[in-house]
Amino acid sequence: MSAGLGLSLAAMGAFFVAYLWEQDRAARVTHGWPETPCEILVSTVERAGVSQHGAPLFRFEVRYRYEWGGKSRLGDRVRRAKSIESADRDRTGSWQRRYPVGSRAVCYVNPDDPAEAVLRRDTRAALYSIWFPALFVVGGLGIAWRGVRD
Repeated sequence: MSAGLGLSLAAMGAFFVAYLWEQDRAARVTHGWPETPCEILVSTVERAGVSQHGAPLFRFEVRYRYEWGGKSRLGDRVRRAKSIESADRDRTGSWQRRYPVGSRAVCYVNPDDPAEAVLRRDTRAALYSIWFPALFVVGGLGIAWRGVRD
C-alpha cells in the first residue's frame, strides 16, 4: 500500500517538475532574442469581457513599430505567451503608463521569424519553484522504496 502511495506522489511530483521545466524552456527562448528600439504607436486599456467571478476584465492593447533587417515592422505583443488581462483596471493601466503612445522602448525580435517581437521577455520564475514538486518525487520514491523493502 505505501509503495503505491509513494509512486503516486512521485508521479504527481514528476508531472509538475516536467510542467515547470517546459515553462522555463519556453521562457528561455525569448532570452536569446536580440533587442532593438521600437516606438509605441497604440497603448490602450480595453474592456475584455467578464471574469469567472462576474467582475469586468480589462486588456492592455499595444502596437509598436520596430526596424529589423532593413524593414519597418509592426508588433502587438507584450509577452510571447499571453495578453495582459486583469479584473484590476489600475493594474492593467500600469502597462499603459509604462508604454505611453509616442514613447521609445526596447523590443526583442525573434531572429528566425522577425515578424515576431515582444516588449518583455518571458519570466523564468517557473524554474525557481521546481524544487517543490521535486521534493514530492524524492519523497514519493523514498516511500515506495521503503514500502517495497518492508
